[in-house]
Amino acid sequence: GSVKTETNYIDDKQEGLSKSYSKKGKLTAQIPYKDNKVNGTRLLYTDEGQKLKEEQVKDNKKNGKSTTYFKNGKVQISAIYTDDKLNGNWIEYYEDGKKKMEGRYIPVTEEKIKEDARWAEKEGLKTGPWTLYHRKGGKFMAGVYVDNKMEKKWYVVHTYSGYEQKVKESLEDAVRSNSMESLFGDIIVPSEIIMERVKGSVKKSQRTVFPGYIIVQMVMNNDTWY
Repeated sequence: GSVKTETNYIDDKQEGLSKSYSKKGKLTAQIPYKDNKVNGTRLLYTDEGQKLKEEQVKDNKKNGKSTTYFKNGKVQISAIYTDDKLNGNWIEYYEDGKKKMEGRYIPVTEEKIKEDARWAEKEGLKTGPWTLYHRKGGKFMAGVYVDNKMEKKWYVVHTYSGYEQKVKESLEDAVRSNSMESLFGDIIVPSEIIMERVKGSVKKSQRTVFPGYIIVQMVMNNDTWY
């Protein structure tokens, strides 16, 4: 057997439904044409005939909903496109159908491409709140993106009382040794300066405001979580 394609032509232009088959005779693609351009619902399949992707296309560009499937038939990714660029809600699933990740994309602007031509290679930019979910259910972590980068947020970390400074220094060492400086901001032991009169003289000292806690500015992801 050989790969086979069925295509209709009118005045040397592709028109109507084009179908491709694998060597085993299984349907691998079903593509609608109008005026020699892809227009409508494009369906792609594996060589075994299992649906792999379903996407809305207008004038050869993805416009509308795009859905990618696992081999078991369940949805893997649901996304929205405008002129081949991600523009809208994005939801990714585990193979059992539970949500794995969700958020939103916006297209790359011309201004960004002018700033750096490499932006043109990206399908879209993550923006706003994004959430990761445990395989067993429930939120794993969340963050807010701006220009495809997660914003650093403040987190309160519990420590043993009296060990705040030591934990701060250990965390700073770990950040440096793992080259994660871009993911971390300030690491603070909340404290205040107090003035005390001792034996007739004034002494200045520093006191921890919230014993047992430090405050960390960081991007929360799989790497920084651990």
